[in-house]
Amino acid sequence: MTGRYDATTGFTLTELLVVIGIAVLLLAITIPVAKTITEGNNVARCNAQLQQIGQALKVYHLDYQGVPACHPVDPGTTDSDPAVELTGTRGRTAEIPGLVWLWYSGYLNNKKTLHCPRDVYNQDGAQLEFYESYTGRDPDAQTQSGANYELFNNYKYLSTRGIIDNTDPDYYRQLDRAYFDSGLGIVVPAFDTTWHPDDTTVVTWCDWHADSVVRQDYGQYLVLFWDGSVRSLPEWLFNGAVTPPAGCTPPAAAWRVRPSDMLCP
Repeated sequence: MTGRYDATTGFTLTELLVVIGIAVLLLAITIPVAKTITEGNNVARCNAQLQQIGQALKVYHLDYQGVPACHPVDPGTTDSDPAVELTGTRGRTAEIPGLVWLWYSGYLNNKKTLHCPRDVYNQDGAQLEFYESYTGRDPDAQTQSGANYELFNNYKYLSTRGIIDNTDPDYYRQLDRAYFDSGLGIVVPAFDTTWHPDDTTVVTWCDWHADSVVRQDYGQYLVLFWDGSVRSLPEWLFNGAVTPPAGCTPPAAAWRVRPSDMLCP
């Protein structure tokens, strides 16, 4: 009878090997493509999130004539209190990093906006590190000499960068005007309501894609500027451990990066 299955026949060893070989080949082709697509989506999402942060910061600036610094808060006694979730403390005063305040005060609808999709802490739920991709210390950022300058220059977001000399070319590239508090002995934000940052002022940056987004042999950081633009800039501008191209000198501190620095020959 035609079309009847014959149990005595089956695939030969050669046929099985061919099928397995084809399957392995398809996997070898598919997995890198899938990873590329996923990372491309992550970069696009991160770019969009940085733009949302920029927009929220502008709205906040219009409302309060300034930008958020670190806010002391008194968390409640339950884990459901947002301040407890942010700071990891319960019933005692703690500080909420500046950009996080945009979510805490309602200028951002989703706290994940402050968190790069590539950040591994997005997976394990470690709240204390949840915002490190935007508010933490850049481990390789270069610093200036002088008291407390390292405090201002290494952070990815701070309202002031410690420049009190109005003749400094980067004086207006701070989110807040700075002054020296003789009582505290440190440079602090002035919270000047007449202050307006230069459009090229760096707000923050994301370094999670430097291993996947590469141009001219250098990984790229996504950088948010005050004008709302997000630029892809080479990692040697931020990471002191990366050797810059011949003839190029990185800025003294990561926040001093300008959009035009990408044009270094």
